[in-house]
Amino acid sequence: MGHSKQFIRVLKILILVLSYGYLYYHFSHRSFSIANLSISANSFFFLGFTLLLMVVNWLLEAKKWQCLTQPIETISWLTALKATLTGLTASVITPNRVGDYVSRMWVLEKSNYSQGVAATVLSSMVQTAITLFFGMIALLQYLSFSKLTHQTMYLLFGSLLLTGLLLVIFLLPKWLSQKKGKIGEAFYFAQHLPKTIMLKAFILGILRYGIFIIQLWLLFYAVEAPLPLSAVFIGMGLVYGVSLFIPSVSLSEPALRGGLGIGFFAVFTHNESVVLSAIVLLWLINVALPAMIGSVFLWKMEIN
Repeated sequence: MGHSKQFIRVLKILILVLSYGYLYYHFSHRSFSIANLSISANSFFFLGFTLLLMVVNWLLEAKKWQCLTQPIETISWLTALKATLTGLTASVITPNRVGDYVSRMWVLEKSNYSQGVAATVLSSMVQTAITLFFGMIALLQYLSFSKLTHQTMYLLFGSLLLTGLLLVIFLLPKWLSQKKGKIGEAFYFAQHLPKTIMLKAFILGILRYGIFIIQLWLLFYAVEAPLPLSAVFIGMGLVYGVSLFIPSVSLSEPALRGGLGIGFFAVFTHNESVVLSAIVLLWLINVALPAMIGSVFLWKMEIN
């Protein structure tokens, strides 16, 4: 037991050191400098509202995870929030946010870890399906602003293929539940989940997606280069959609999404620095800041 506690303590320290190390790198890296932004008194209003929506965003994600884990174990909204932010802290140093799945489990009883992972995977899949759905709508709108290219055709084909795969997954849960391993466990869990819980999870996921778009729209105002809400929906919808096809570490997202944003927002604005600044600010507010808060919960957390 003593060795186990020492291992957990070392693991916590390792996660915190790596997380803060990578966060410091991106705060100080010249490519992501926001010191030259044009900031006015009105900018602080938009930044403040964006920060408020960040809180709402993570409360919604915590509620979604709480709903999906309800059949497994009863936990409070606050406990779900702590688990969600702790998972975010661990996810910034792991590929495709794998650390998120592991760290959230620590608030559950050990006997429920396996089903807890299934619930977390399902929560991520719900958000992915929503992102793909709105990404396809954004793509159709985008095509009216720019000519169809080979890259766009590949994107369209890939999006349709992945959307079809997700539909098969949700329509054929019995077949998938017979598969071995974590994936089989996840779909077996989904098969036995009440439909009302799945519906609630999708509603919460849609609300989260709407908040992301509104936040970026506000940040364009904050950097004094406002864009129509429709333009932000199209541009960021494509950025989120394409990002799903590119394996990455959370800490690389500012560069990835910034680069994609410059390309997709080019039909709406030629000010690349403004697009990059708004997207990086969104990442700092929605990921870096909550990850720092999650590190506090991680250090104080008693693992079951």
